[in-house]
Amino acid sequence: MRNKESFSEMFGVNDKYNKFSVQNIAKMNLKHRLFQCFLFVLFIILLYIFFYAIDPPHFELSLPKKEDIGRHSLLREESTILQRNDILVRVVGFLEESCEVFRSSYTLLFCHNILTNDMPIMEPCFMDCRDKQFYYDLDIEKTENKETIICNEIYGELQSKKTRIKNIVVRGVRNLELEQFSNIPNSSLESCIFQHGIEIASGNWKA
Repeated sequence: MRNKESFSEMFGVNDKYNKFSVQNIAKMNLKHRLFQCFLFVLFIILLYIFFYAIDPPHFELSLPKKEDIGRHSLLREESTILQRNDILVRVVGFLEESCEVFRSSYTLLFCHNILTNDMPIMEPCFMDCRDKQFYYDLDIEKTENKETIICNEIYGELQSKKTRIKNIVVRGVRNLELEQFSNIPNSSLESCIFQHGIEIASGNWKA
């Protein structure tokens, strides 16, 4: 009696070759599962980094007080705000919200009034709460006109009456676009506010 033919004999497929193919398929399935496990672990790691390692700092507002004036020796040599657009957006947005709340109490709010992890942001910037313009690293250039004005200035509980040059040119960058600008204040009040703000932000103001 003739033995039953195997599947490989009936269709001319070599048993050895067929066995090799099955092993290959098994190996491919194993590699696929390992790759899926790798993607899952990578996903978990990325979630951890996003929610814990790159947790955005919490901002709090510290209202102007006389102790702020002595801190300006801590002004940073390198700007974090200018190098990180995400931080710039958060700082400007936070100052806008704070100005909205304290608009009737403060004309200017400064970057050092923002606390992150209980530490002030020591950079030379401020916001004019009247029009919510953000200014960074402003400088003053005096003109040939030496007309003077009297400025009544307040920071926190500190008050000072200062004699200043009326006609000045203000230069620096402003707003989220960090637009370079130069401006001549159009009134004595504007001149006083700019000079006061620049000195406070740079740490040169004294009561």
